[in-house]
Amino acid sequence: MSAARDLTSVSGAIFGTTWTVKVVGEHPDPKGLSQRLDARLQALDQALSTYRDDSALMGLNRAPSGEWVSVPRELHEVLSISKGVHRRSEGAFDPTVGELVRAWGFGPDARPRSAPDVHALAGRVGFEHLELHPSDLAARWLRDGMELDLSAVAKGYAVDQLAALLRSEGSVRHMVEIGGEVRARGAGPSGGPWRIGVETPVAGARRQAVVAVSLRDAAMATSGDYRNFYRLDGTTVSHTIDPRTGSPVTHELGSVTVISESAAEADAWATALNVMGPARAETVASRAGLDYMMLVRTGDTFREIMSPGFSAMTN
Repeated sequence: MSAARDLTSVSGAIFGTTWTVKVVGEHPDPKGLSQRLDARLQALDQALSTYRDDSALMGLNRAPSGEWVSVPRELHEVLSISKGVHRRSEGAFDPTVGELVRAWGFGPDARPRSAPDVHALAGRVGFEHLELHPSDLAARWLRDGMELDLSAVAKGYAVDQLAALLRSEGSVRHMVEIGGEVRARGAGPSGGPWRIGVETPVAGARRQAVVAVSLRDAAMATSGDYRNFYRLDGTTVSHTIDPRTGSPVTHELGSVTVISESAAEADAWATALNVMGPARAETVASRAGLDYMMLVRTGDTFREIMSPGFSAMTN
């Protein structure tokens, strides 16, 4: 952690990645701030992790169908947000891909030696088979054999939660980042908006920003196929699984970046649009009123597709 006259920065690790918080102005107790932020993240990990057998999420995954299961507020909120994006994205965002994620080797299991039988797993996908209680913090499965994986929304939600903690302590100028998902409030250290880079989606390449976005009182998330993938029988296997086909995406869309009021929604929508591919994603994103940028492969280069609102933030 570090503190200077104009900026306090603290960081750590969570969800298999890193987190960073920057607060404009010198903080009187950066160590205490770091501890409070880390404690909040540990509580979220306890609620949302697929890698902890004792998490609330894994408890729900083990529940038999028809049985209402009490869940913590954080898990209920993430599921509610996910339900909204699932519906508006025509099912492209679906957290019940958990079994498929594991089968393709992107969960706690080892990577497969051959492609899994996605047809055999098709009956275990479908967010409509999870019901949220209309008045209580509870959820239940309507079909056995289902499994949730919230990795496509959990980081964004955690960003929102850390931002809420900072606001509750009176911070009006800060930036929160977890694994590339970002939320900014107020002006940055220079007095203007926070400047956040969007990487070129090239595997193994030195990280380089293709554009810099001016972010103030908004959140931004990126989904791409260039950081988490492997080769199987000569084919690139992306970690982005299309819940409608059961297989990793194969289209030419390299990455999608979405700007929204909340990092959780930006995170989920970036994944949904990345699943769709450029043509359908552009239509759905425009209909949903999203600010977005897509980087589409054209040979060895990338073509940018930006909404007017997103473009205005890059100038």
